[in-house]
Amino acid sequence: DLAAAWREAAGAGDGTAEAGEVPSLLPSTLRRQALDALGYRREGSLAGTPTVAELADGLADAGADVLLYLVAGDERMPGLVIAVGPEAGLGGGALPQLADVEGGPLARYVDAAAARDLHPNDASLSHAWEEALEALCDWAFHAVGPVLGGIEKRLAAADDAWEDRPLRVVLVPCGRLGIVPWHAARLPAEAAHDRLCQVAVVSCAASGSQFLRAVQRAPRDPAAAPVLVADPTMSLDYADTEVTALRDAFYPHARLCGALYEVEDGELPLGTPEAVLGFLADGASLLHVVSHGSAGVRPTVSAMDLVADEDGTPARLTVSRLLDREEQENTEDGPLVVLSACQTDLSKRDHDEALTLTTAFIAAGARDVVGSRWLAEDSGSALLMAVFHHYLAVDGLSPVDALRAAQMWMLDPHRENPGSLRGELLRESEERQGLERTALWAAFIHQGHPGPSTQDTGEGTT
Repeated sequence: DLAAAWREAAGAGDGTAEAGEVPSLLPSTLRRQALDALGYRREGSLAGTPTVAELADGLADAGADVLLYLVAGDERMPGLVIAVGPEAGLGGGALPQLADVEGGPLARYVDAAAARDLHPNDASLSHAWEEALEALCDWAFHAVGPVLGGIEKRLAAADDAWEDRPLRVVLVPCGRLGIVPWHAARLPAEAAHDRLCQVAVVSCAASGSQFLRAVQRAPRDPAAAPVLVADPTMSLDYADTEVTALRDAFYPHARLCGALYEVEDGELPLGTPEAVLGFLADGASLLHVVSHGSAGVRPTVSAMDLVADEDGTPARLTVSRLLDREEQENTEDGPLVVLSACQTDLSKRDHDEALTLTTAFIAAGARDVVGSRWLAEDSGSALLMAVFHHYLAVDGLSPVDALRAAQMWMLDPHRENPGSLRGELLRESEERQGLERTALWAAFIHQGHPGPSTQDTGEGTT
């Protein structure tokens, strides 16, 4: 009935409106009814839009400083930031540089990424994409740097113990701003550090409601019941190396799934969508998946490539399938999900409150998810993941801090073995040139709980 009323108000019933068109004068009561229907669709869930107080309390409980809604401007209007924080309160204002305009850095990056996706082996298109990525990182700090600096000064003035603690920020980027690797924003040349992740702990969320759902879940010990899924199609050169390294160094009792060269066919569970969903249902503490991923032309068909049966028939775990999964009865805690695959936190369209594999796993009950925003490089990703799990499993950092520490390790020209790299990955770390390239370390982002582990002081690894 509500859908019929919406169509009638839009003029669809008498043919005066184009399909899908929503008039600007749609009655406010009808808009509210639609929002209420969407927000309250599942009994017991966090319904509707969270209040400022709920967001501030969630940030305080998580140990984060501020949540920023980022809204892009255009040729007519400047960009907008809305800030919520337990100490900073509520504020907002215009950000003139935060604009998505034709020919601007964001538009050029979107075009370059689309061209590269069509021809990933074309060296000239990859070079053009990487140049556009660097320009996007330069623009990103000019766009949000002023508000971050202002928040940090305000918090430092109110807290004498602030000095050595990085700002903990949760970003809710609206529209195509969700494509930007904000943690890789390049600081001014005169700054002591090069990238935003070196001075701040950055987490992302699709919405304030999603953020609150994740922070209300308690963590599971990643080593308690880990699951490692190796590319079942055996088409990723470093999938075997990555999964074997994680098992040997950190998770010797992990359940394995997919395909490993050292294991005979039939000795491991098939890497099927049903198997992966089953691991979520039966209490996995960590689900680390190494496979191909892709962002679909529609958000719901974005997927990870798995297999369907013994003959290796391709099958895909899609966003739609994750969202169709019945929510577990136990939502008091949630696993860490690591998607070591391409484009697992990327939406090519319908970006607001983006539907990606990363956000779908949060909806499916995960507490923390690590996903990627572009076509990740195989060996570089394997190395980053090995270092990430070192900081997670050995140093006891929270997922967001462990990812930050691993990315800072990649950025460090004097990087050394943190203690867990062996064999092929150790050689990769010692011999590979250019690990500090943005394209190699910045693809992966964190969504979920933005706070420190209870085992550390919150300052992370520097």
